[in-house]
Order: sequence, then C-alpha cells, then structure tokens
Amino acid sequence: MTDLQCPARAVLLAIDAVTPSWMDRLRIAARFELSADEDVAAFVDATADEFRGEDFVVVAATASLAEALGLHGIRHEPPVAIGVDADGWSILVP
Repeated sequence: MTDLQCPARAVLLAIDAVTPSWMDRLRIAARFELSADEDVAAFVDATADEFRGEDFVVVAATASLAEALGLHGIRHEPPVAIGVDADGWSILVP
C-alpha cells in the first residue's frame, strides 16, 4: 500500500563535505548535525515524520551515513537526497 502522505526529503551530507550545487534547488526547512554515536537511520526516520513534504539536511560521519543507506538497501555514497515515507527510503538526487 502506498503512503498517502507527502514524503519528506532528507539530504545526507558528510561532515566537511562540499555542498552539492543541486541543493540550491531545495527549500531546506532544518539542518541537523549528528554526533558519531547517534543512529542516522533512526534519526532520519523519526525526523521524516515531522517534516512530511519538506526538505531537511542531516550532517554526519561518512561511515554512519553509508551504514544508514545500506540498512535501506541503498548503495550510494553521500551526498544524496532520499525520499522517506511509509514505503521506505528511495534515492531522489543525484
């Protein structure tokens, strides 16, 4: 069953990464910087519920971002924008 709510868009960006030019097209509602011991996947899932239909940025260590993406079957390195809804995570950009 498809989620009837608008998905949230989460931009996963590594610490000290250069901001990709495609982010200029987004209207960022919030930016979060996670510590090394925070669970990126759990944070994104919880935050997506609060930001339905909006864009938010999560900055974390590259390894933490890669682990979170891998948990959702996404084999892509950050920076990446993902759609998050009840159906799971999907790559939106690049």
